[in-house]
Amino acid sequence: MIKMIIYMFVGKTQVEKNCNLCEKCSRTIMGILAEKKDPNDYGFKVNDKTFENIKENINEFSKNKITNVLWVSIQEKFLEDREYWDNNKNIKWFLEINLKLGS
Repeated sequence: MIKMIIYMFVGKTQVEKNCNLCEKCSRTIMGILAEKKDPNDYGFKVNDKTFENIKENINEFSKNKITNVLWVSIQEKFLEDREYWDNNKNIKWFLEINLKLGS
């Protein structure tokens, strides 16, 4: 079997690699994970520090109306299969945080 790897360059720098830190990279990583795929197969370098960065910056990442809608939709995708994600230490906090603006 041949495994095809697709590299995505989405960050602000787009210089032959993703920064894995900015809002756009973080959102793309979480979106890929929500689909139960490995972001490392798409040109990202994801480890525990990646999730620490997302957790530390989620309020900043999701504070405007446009990005908030995107983050909430990713969270909703994770919540569709909450049992699958409940025991994942890197995702569990994301299931529980209130991302909706004005709540």
